[in-house]
Amino acid sequence: MATLEVLQSKVSTLDPATLDQVEARLQSVLAKLNEIAKHKTTTEEAETQSKIAQLYNLVQQWDSTASTLPQVVDRLVAVKDLHEQAMQFGQLLTHLDTTQQVIAGTLKDNTSLLTQVQTTMKTNLALVQENFVSLDARLKKLTA
Repeated sequence: MATLEVLQSKVSTLDPATLDQVEARLQSVLAKLNEIAKHKTTTEEAETQSKIAQLYNLVQQWDSTASTLPQVVDRLVAVKDLHEQAMQFGQLLTHLDTTQQVIAGTLKDNTSLLTQVQTTMKTNLALVQENFVSLDARLKKLTA
């Protein structure tokens, strides 16, 4: 009996009036699905257009920068050359300063050596004069 009731309910669903209701519901569901698909497509297109507009605006902002970029590169190259020249000048200046310090030290040493030579020369001159006086006195003794 239970099986018969189940079969009876299944057969009643195949009734043309019920089938018309099911078909109407399926048509409304299909219409709603189509609406959702259209809305989804419209939303995706709007998002895509928004992203394209953002990218375009970004490119427009960098457009002026891109046109000045070669000038900036040329300036940087010129500054690099100038920087290298300044670095070489700084090294040369350091070398000159070191050389000046060496020369100043040598000059100081030479000055002290010159002072010693002058003192020695004065002493030697005094001895030579004494020797000449002594020699002259001897010669006078011998000739007299």
